[in-house]
Amino acid sequence: MGLKILLGTLTPMKDFVYYFAPNAEEKRQAVNEWIRTSNAHDGFIDFDETLRDPLDHESLLGIYDSGDHIHPSPAGYAVMAEAAQRVLLAPGQGHIQKP
Repeated sequence: MGLKILLGTLTPMKDFVYYFAPNAEEKRQAVNEWIRTSNAHDGFIDFDETLRDPLDHESLLGIYDSGDHIHPSPAGYAVMAEAAQRVLLAPGQGHIQKP
């Protein structure tokens, strides 16, 4: 059919209520590792890498945090769109497997 299945990594959530659930960060990291390394899909967009604070990978970068520590701000959504555009417009490059 020519359809491609793309996944997006889970974004940081430090200090959001879910973050304090048992093993929440470990589970988020495990899901992201599977997304980044699995052959069960055609590619992925690394929203985690795009939005995270480079000094604290469990947190959203302040400018990308809407204030609740999980939902992106308008600037965060803008960089997510840019990340998606880079991946979608460059098949065979980035994180999309070649046809």
